[in-house]
Amino acid sequence: MKEETRLKINTISNVLTVLFTVTGLAVMVLRNSGTYGLSDEGLKNLKFFTVQSNIFAAAVSAYILIRYKGKGAPDRSSYLLKMVSTAAVFVTFSVVAFFFGPLYGHSHFYHGSNLWFHLIVPLLCVADFLMTCPYRGISKKDALFSAIPPFLYGSVYLANILINGIGSGRDSNDWYGFVNWGLPVGILIFAGIMAVSVLATLLLLQAGRVLMLKSDGKNSKITEGGNTP
Repeated sequence: MKEETRLKINTISNVLTVLFTVTGLAVMVLRNSGTYGLSDEGLKNLKFFTVQSNIFAAAVSAYILIRYKGKGAPDRSSYLLKMVSTAAVFVTFSVVAFFFGPLYGHSHFYHGSNLWFHLIVPLLCVADFLMTCPYRGISKKDALFSAIPPFLYGSVYLANILINGIGSGRDSNDWYGFVNWGLPVGILIFAGIMAVSVLATLLLLQAGRVLMLKSDGKNSKITEGGNTP
C-alpha cells in the first residue's frame, strides 16, 4: 500500500471516529438510557470507561486532524496516542463481545449509544490502527503505555470508593461491582484489565505487521521499532 493511500485512509478514519463518537454522545444524552443504551441517564454515563475511552479515541483523532490536516505522516508520539486510545476501545469491545454479550445477550449492548461505543467506533479504530501504527516506530515495549488509561481510571474509581463509600442502588460508587468481593479483588480486576490492554496492543501490533508484509510484499521488512527501511 502506498504511503499516500495510507495517509488518506488515516484521515478518513479520524474524521469518522470523531463523527461517530459525537453521534453516540448525542444518542446518550438525548435518548432515554433504558431504551437506547447505557444504564444511567444522560451525562451521568460519562462515568463509564466505555464512554471515556471512546471520547479519548475521538480526541486523539481530532488532534491528529487539526495538527496535520491530512498532509504528511503524524509523528511517533501521535501514533503512540493512537495506539493507547485504540487499545482502550478494543478492550471495551472485547469485554462486551466475548464476556458480557454471551452472558447477558448481545442485543442489549449493541443498540442506541452502545452500538457506537461498543462496536462501530472500536472496530473503526482497530482498522485504522492495523493499517498505520505498525509502520511508525512503535516497539513491543511501547505496548506498556496501553496500561495507562485503565490504571488512571481504576485509581480514581477505587479512590472514590475509599473516600465516599460504596453507596447503594443507582447511587452506588461501585457501578461495575468490582469490589463486591472486597477491595483487594477490585484491585486485582483492574490489574487484570491493564494486563489485557497490553496484551491486546501486542496482538494488534503483530497483526498489523503481518498485514503490512502481505500488502507491501514479501521484500518489506520491519525492525523491532516497527519501521520499514
